[in-house]
Amino acid sequence: DGFSLDSRTGVNSNNNTFVGWAWDGGSSTVSNTDGTITSNVRASATSGFSIVTWTGTSSTDQKIGHGLNAAPEIYILRPIDTAFHWHVYTTLIDGSLDYLNLDKSDAKQNASVTSLPTSSVFTNRFGTGNYLAYCFAPVEGYSSMGTYTGNGSTTSPPFVYLGFKPAFLLIKKTNGGAHWIINDSTRNPSNVADNILRANENGAEYVSTSVCADLLSNGFKLRSGVIDQDTNGSGGEYIYLAF
Repeated sequence: DGFSLDSRTGVNSNNNTFVGWAWDGGSSTVSNTDGTITSNVRASATSGFSIVTWTGTSSTDQKIGHGLNAAPEIYILRPIDTAFHWHVYTTLIDGSLDYLNLDKSDAKQNASVTSLPTSSVFTNRFGTGNYLAYCFAPVEGYSSMGTYTGNGSTTSPPFVYLGFKPAFLLIKKTNGGAHWIINDSTRNPSNVADNILRANENGAEYVSTSVCADLLSNGFKLRSGVIDQDTNGSGGEYIYLAF
């Protein structure tokens, strides 16, 4: 029903404030043989979330079972034995498989893998070693992932319909350099939601007058009066993940 912390400063330094986001990944880890190699999966299909680990055996395409019974629209993948970027793969941008780096501010890139994820597997081509992936599929009324186009307007910024009030919101520009913006309703219990963290940086939370939004009962609306490339640049293409 929770988690425990040790004394390390990254999670429990004295008198500092911390935030954590937790997903229920199911009650047990099982072996999954849907792919070309066996993966270990802890999945909650009802909430559209799974944690997957596996050992790669070659640099050719390998099918990895994810346990969701629905094609993940976003999955975050990296090797765990070596230093590497957090690759965020998605089919939302143009229908093909693209990726962004969660630890960088660069634009999206085309994935070398052309096989799209299915209701049972995704494809990995990293090579040998041990790997980890977090997979997300949309669930009506609980999670939403998609795209919107920035209009650069100070009077009528975009509204994105979700069908629920977001407790967690992640936004990233895909066609240019910009930060990964993290917002949530625990650090922002009332609007304007302007306490911001950046996933691609290790800086402290800051209060923003430009990268901010209203977290509404049925979606989110970027704030009027200010423009920022991180969330609403004119002609900017953005991806979001909301729960």
